Amino acid sequence: MLNMQSGSFARDVSVSYADELVKEYLTFRGFTHTLRAFEGERKQDKTKGFQAEKIVEQIFAYLHNYEITKVCVIFVLLIMRLVHGILALFGK
Repeated sequence: MLNMQSGSFARDVSVSYADELVKEYLTFRGFTHTLRAFEGERKQDKTKGFQAEKIVEQIFAYLHNYEITKVCVIFVLLIMRLVHGILALFGK
């Protein structure tokens, strides 16, 4: 379930909208190889566009399959993202 009160819903919609614009542009320009590469990378996106539900689902899937290294990679990416966001917020 998306939390509309915290603004995560708007952020999720913005990321999806931006992705769709990029896909539309690549299609319009005829960049088919780039479009395929973009779609492939979107499918492999470890942070799932920072959609909390998808991240949690991925973590549980990794845990279910005993893929602890992949869980650690997700946590490192999320921590790096959070630290970067906090530093940007406080201007440091």
